[in-house]
Formats: sequence, C-alpha cells, structure tokens
Amino acid sequence: MLRLHARSRAILPLLAAFVALLVSVPAFAGLTTGSLRVIVEDDGPDPLPIPGVTLQLTGENLIGGAQTQVTNNNGEAQFVELPPGLYAIKATKDNFSGVTVEGIHVDINREAVQRIKMQAGQVEEIVVEATRPAVDVTSTTQGSVLTKEFLNNVPTGRSYQSAVQLAAGVTGGGGGNPNIGGGAFNENTYMLDGANITDPVTGTFSLNFNFDAIQQIEVLLGGYMPEYGVSIGGIVNVVTESGTNNLEFQSSVYYNNGNWAPKTDERLSADGVPIAPTGFDSQFQLIQISSKISGPVVRDKAWFIISYQSSRTVIANVGIPQARDYEGHYILAKLTMQPTPEHRLAFFVQSDPTTVDNVDQNDPYTKAEAQTRQAQGGFVANARWQWFLSPEVNLDSQVLMQKSFIEVNGVPCTHDRSRNWNQCRPDEMEGDVDWETPGRFGVAGAYNSVNTIQFYFDDRFRYQASTKLSLLSVEDPLGGTHDFKFGAEGSQLVWDQVQGLSGNSYYYDVNLVSFDPNTFTNYFWFESTGPIKFRTTASEYNVFAQDSWKPVSNLTLNYGSRLDSYVMRNDLGEPVLQGVLLGPRLFGAWDPWGDQKTKIATGYGRFNDTGRLGVASYTSASNYGQKLYIGEVFAGQLGQGSGFMNSQQSIYALFPKDNVNTAYDELYAPRVDQVLLTLEREVVEDVAVYSTMSGKFSRYLYEPDETNLIFDSDGSAIIGSRLSDPLLSYGRLRTPALAKRDYFQWDLGVRKVDSHRWAMEAVYTYTQSIGSSTGALSGSFMNDPQTQYNYGPLNTDLRSVFKSAAYWNLPTDPWTQTLGLVVLYFDGYPEERLYYSDATQNRSLRVRPRGTYFRFVPSWWVNANFTQTIDLRKGALKLDLEVFNILNSRAPDIGNGGYVDFQNRNVTVSRQDPTRVQLGATYEF
Repeated sequence: MLRLHARSRAILPLLAAFVALLVSVPAFAGLTTGSLRVIVEDDGPDPLPIPGVTLQLTGENLIGGAQTQVTNNNGEAQFVELPPGLYAIKATKDNFSGVTVEGIHVDINREAVQRIKMQAGQVEEIVVEATRPAVDVTSTTQGSVLTKEFLNNVPTGRSYQSAVQLAAGVTGGGGGNPNIGGGAFNENTYMLDGANITDPVTGTFSLNFNFDAIQQIEVLLGGYMPEYGVSIGGIVNVVTESGTNNLEFQSSVYYNNGNWAPKTDERLSADGVPIAPTGFDSQFQLIQISSKISGPVVRDKAWFIISYQSSRTVIANVGIPQARDYEGHYILAKLTMQPTPEHRLAFFVQSDPTTVDNVDQNDPYTKAEAQTRQAQGGFVANARWQWFLSPEVNLDSQVLMQKSFIEVNGVPCTHDRSRNWNQCRPDEMEGDVDWETPGRFGVAGAYNSVNTIQFYFDDRFRYQASTKLSLLSVEDPLGGTHDFKFGAEGSQLVWDQVQGLSGNSYYYDVNLVSFDPNTFTNYFWFESTGPIKFRTTASEYNVFAQDSWKPVSNLTLNYGSRLDSYVMRNDLGEPVLQGVLLGPRLFGAWDPWGDQKTKIATGYGRFNDTGRLGVASYTSASNYGQKLYIGEVFAGQLGQGSGFMNSQQSIYALFPKDNVNTAYDELYAPRVDQVLLTLEREVVEDVAVYSTMSGKFSRYLYEPDETNLIFDSDGSAIIGSRLSDPLLSYGRLRTPALAKRDYFQWDLGVRKVDSHRWAMEAVYTYTQSIGSSTGALSGSFMNDPQTQYNYGPLNTDLRSVFKSAAYWNLPTDPWTQTLGLVVLYFDGYPEERLYYSDATQNRSLRVRPRGTYFRFVPSWWVNANFTQTIDLRKGALKLDLEVFNILNSRAPDIGNGGYVDFQNRNVTVSRQDPTRVQLGATYEF
C-alpha cells in the first residue's frame, strides 16, 4: 500500500471524497498545462529567502484574470494549471524594491522555475526580461515539446503528424503513424487537449485538425508518469489554443507543388529489368485554406476559438493514370470559462470529414472503374471541469465521446469526360456507386477492371470519463515537498463493421505469359456467402497514483504506478484479451550544483499494453463462406511464384463460413521495461548539450501461430495436418516469450533556446532494434520451423539518424523576417530476403535471421523556409516560402522502400518525395 504524508488532517476528507469519485466516475484529465515555481531571494552574496512577498501573475492565456500568491517561509510559491504561453510576474513587499519579470515561458507538463532577487530599501521598481532555461532540471521524461513559436518558424509540413517527425527517436511515419522509441506504428497513444483520441481498433491516430490552432505538441518516448495512460510506444500530446481577452482573426492560404522538380530516370538491372521507377509522370499538389477566430465572450471569464481548415492533396505515383485525390475539412470549436476563481470549464468539438478518391497508387494496371473511394472522419466532443479548492488542491474531471468512421467502396461515377475517373454509363446518375457488378482482379499484367472488388463500412466509438485529484506542495515531515496526483478512468470501446464483395463474387483475369495481353484469359472466380456484419467491444478501467517528491530543492523523485483492468471481446461477446496490469515507475532528476544548469536523470518504468479491438477480433466468428473455382493452370504454369494459389490440383476450394482462429488459454499482456539515463548541462548562456541512453525491452507481443498444418524440417513444405482438413491454416492468438523486441537508443544533442533572435536544436541518434515482431499479428510464428530465424534487426533498426532544426529572426527593424532550416538524415533500414516455399506457395521462407540480408541506402532531406511579415494599418500580412528536399535526394523512401519481386530481385516501388515548393500567405489581426 502506498502511504502518503500530508501536512494536516484537513486533507483526509478530500481523500475520502476522491475515493467516492473513483467508484462513481470512473483519458486521464489534464496534461494540457504547465506550472511555475517562483523563488524570491535578497541580492546579498549569500542569498536568503524572502517570505511574505506578494506575487501577481499575468499572461494573455491566463483565463480568470491575474493570479496572486504569497511566498512561504522558504521564499517560494507555485502557480499551477497554467495554459502554455508567455507570462509576467510582479513581486512586491514593504521595504523592498518591486520587481517585474516579463517573458516567462511555460510549456505543457513542465515546471518553469523563476528566481527573483529583491533589494532592501525603497528604490525604483525594476523590470527585467526572463531568461529561458536551457535545461529543465526537474523533468525525467524522454522527449520534446514543440512550441507554436517553433512550429511557425521552421518548415514542418503544416500538420502535427509531420511536425512530430522532427523529434528525436521518431522514425517511419508512412501514412502519418510513426515508430516512436522503437515501438510499432500502432503502439502509440494520441491525445488532444488531455483526452485520449487513439483509434481503438488500429492503435493509430484518428483525427486531423487545423494546424494553426495548435498551441504545443508534446512527443514522449519514455520516462513519463502513469497519468499519461497506456502506451508501449510513444505519446503524442497535442494542446490547442483557447483564445484570449483580445479578439484575434487569422486566415491563410498555402499551395505546395512538387510537379516541377527535376525528374529521375528509372534504374535498371544488368539484364534490363526495372528495379526503381522513374519520376517523370508523378504528381504532387496540395492547397490548404485555413481560418480561425478567437476572443472573449466575457473578459477574464470566458473565451472561445473556432477554427477551420480545408486541405486538398492530389498525388499520383509513377505509372498510375488516376491521381489520388484527398479532400479534408477540419472544424474545431472550443469554449473555455472560469466563472469563479474556483471553477474552470472547457468544452470542445472537433470534426474532420474527408474523402480520398483513387486510393490505389501501387498498381498501374488498375482501370478507373476499379479504383476505390475511402470516406473517413468523425467527431469528438469533450467536456472538462477543474475545481480549485485551494492553490494546492484541485480536482480535474473530464468526459468524452468520439465516433470515427471509414467507408470504402467504388469511386462514384462521373459524366465529366475531362476527368480520368470512373465514367458513368449513359443511363447512370452522376455519383452512382455500383454494388452489384462483380469486379475483376488482374494477374501477371492483366488489368483490375469493371468494378471495385470489396466494400466495407466501419464505425468506431469511444466513451470515456475520468477524474484526477492533485495535492500540491504538501510538506513532508522528513523534509521537502510532495506533489501527489491520483486518477481514475473508465472507457467503453465499440467497433461495428459491415463488409462484403460487389455482387458477392469477383473474377480473376490472367496473362498466361506475364504482361503479354495476347495470352489474356480467365480461369477462375471467387464466390462468397454475402456481406458480413460484426461488433466487437471493450471495457477498460484504470487508476493511478503518483508523486513528485522534492526532498531537497535540487532533487526530484517521480514515482507511481498504474493499475489497468481490461476486457476485449470478439463478435460473440467472448472475452479474448483480459487482465489486470500493474505498471510501476520510478525516475529521478538531480541538479548536483543547484544552479539550474545541470541535470542527471535516471530511472526505470514498466509500460503495459491492454490491446486493441483489431487484435481481439482475430478470433471473431464472422467470416465469408468462400468457394473458389481454380483451374489447373494456376497450380501449373502460374503456381510457382504467383503468390495467389496453394498446391491443390482440384477445381474447387471450399472455406468455412465461420472463422476458425482461436486464442491461447493463457495470454500475457505485452509489456515494455525501460531504463533511462540522461546527462544535460548548460555549457554557455542559453546553450545546453545532452546525452540520453535508453533501453526498452518489449515482451509477450501479440502473435498467432499455426495449429493445423505440419511443416517439414525447414518449413518449405506441408507434410501433414493435425485436424481433419489437410489444407486450411488455423491460427491461434498467443503472446509467446519469443515475440519480443530489444531496443537501445543513444542521443547526443545540442540545444540553443530562443534568445538573441535565434534558436537551434541538433541531435544525433544511434539505435539498435532487434526482435521477432514488427507489430501485433505480424505472422512471424505461423511457420514453426522458421522461428529460429525470426530474431534479427527490425525495420526500426536505423542505426544512425541526425535531426536538426533552427530559425533566425533577421536583424531588421522591426524583426519581421525569419529564416528556418531543417536537416534530416536516416540510415537505410534493414531488409530480409524471403524465398519461395511450397508450403505457402509464395515467398515466405527464411534461410537466415531476419534483417541480415542487406540495408537500403540512406535518405536525407534539407528543408528551408523564409517568412516576411508586413505590418498593415489593421493587423499584419505574413508571406511564407518553403522548400522541401532542396537537394532532390530521391533515394528509396524509408517508409516504403522496396520489396522482393517475383524474380527474387530487390525492387524499389517508390522514392523519397521530390523537391517541393510551398507558398503561403497569412493575414491576422
């Protein structure tokens, strides 16, 4: 049992009330604000604390008006739950000079420390500019805070997904879901204004929103406390603006074009086979139109912000005749109120309806009528109440409802003959979607044609309620102070899906001689029993307790634990994933000389994974009943390496209607144990160097194995079956001890905080990532004899990574011009060579440990921007020029770099983005 020490028994009733709340009101609230600790001393050679100093805090983002506190016997006072931004503090006391400190920066989940020196005697008030500390000596987290100032001054790509890529330890990110700290792309937690908005099915991000409405982004790799929730990857915590007492308006237009960039020829092997595409008919264009308005509803009492962004992107890969057309609309409305000093309320609603037409950009043999449309989006509604019982005690409660949807079907037809889209038949209405006509799937250079093969409709729901009690600056009888936090959360998750085939069947077309249309024929078709509908659900209940103890002023010990209870059910309502998990953590930060310039931080933490509905649905009963007319041609001419057929020679293959996958009786929960060591020192004014070493050890990851088929000694052929059916593969969900990852990361960096018109951060990262599972359900254990080769370098094993970002406000009067620069370098990621297996009739056979065959070539980017602000009679106009990938270094894309083709060659299917130019104009007042 955790025993807490408080300074008086007056806290006990509050604890009792909190326990009642845990029972009645099960995303933890908060995580959107920072704090400020003020230390007031005299100006003598041996400074002494000054108690009884009145401190008045002001700031544009401080709703409720100015806050006032009085320093204690140690000359200290703490201001908590401060929205991120700039603040000023005024210190007054009889018989001492008044001091005002301006420009104090407060970041989310960070404690800013400000020392104030006062002179005895009646002298004129002193006004000083705060210096931004280069070292946060109390933080034990491994990660970064990206401020609005930073986001506006360097080329970021104008989305939170692209901005996150600038943080150390973040790699990958194809589709906006990166690997953070060696975790899989679907093991991160995404938070918006303190609420968990992670997709409950896939574990990926679920919302887009106006980039200009972002106040700060926190990216955490580890070392974070239990209040952040469940994650064995990283945390992406986005905080949006809340408005101020000033009426503000901003509108911007950005246009991004990569079509004009220098093109590249295709690369050929020695015998003339293409192994990398050209760049000549690729396309990239983007246009963003954004607006936001914010201001007071009642000055100092209620503020609002409304933002909107329209984003349209047209992309076509090499050889694809239909461009991918993305059109999104992101709407956010937020109201923040503080009717009394004791109560603060916040409400926000976010929606992001989006359509993506012509989704397939990998197969040039797809006709317009066989392309697909993906409609997606949804909404999130959140309400938050903060009750400040005293400056040291507050209760933070929150409720949230989120719905997201994905709908995939054929691209609606059009009568517009100028568009290379699905054309309507003369008797069809504009925008018609054909659900009845079976599609045709092309093999060996035959076209996908007639219609889209599959459709599905997908709704995902999240219902959350949470509460958190903070007891701050609690004096310890043994010395120092404690900041206690206790929280509870309850979540209900629902996944509804309907999926089927157009016309309940589709046909396979094939060129008997690859890519020779003169040999075109059809040999088989596929039939299904019809659309299926299923629902999976989950319940999660979590509590946490944590403490930030300062036994002495220069030592911070952060410790606590989470208790996570969860159950995830398949479509029959059967529990698949369930358990109770404990996640203890202990991290400490020491400033050995007490000068706010040095930090030594270390510690250990366990981070657990309660799973996702996508994993739980592995054993869902819903499935297609399938009948496949095969034809002997596929087992003969095309069987070898076609990747589509098994070795069966008969004319029919029958598959049962019910899913036959099962779950092992004793599933463990995936977990990560992390150890961390950080050394940081301010070497000259405003400049710090740092080194961070982190080890993360992931165990018991979700993986299936095979329970029916029996393989030969090397896994190349099937020699029998355990059950009656000799052909079908039966999967079993497990969490074997061999399903693991071992990740080591070492950062060596230098940071220059914003001062003297410029700021910079550069970090070199060395990583080793070795394991057997790239992510949940990777299939690494379906072939038992291959298990010996599973363990090896993973696609997050990039070894050397360099990231640097800097900006400079040019020395003009006024300072209206800014230069920004971003430099990124990534080593090539490892790849394995798989060989043809008679057992699976495709390339799935390993002959050496994974990731040891070769590495792709390195990739790098150099991005730059220039902004010019022009003062107008009312407001200002900002012009922005950004260039991405200035050197046009079109190496294989590290997120989707290559694969082994049917000739067992390494083939690059896409290349790094070409040089792109972005022009923007923003008007604001």
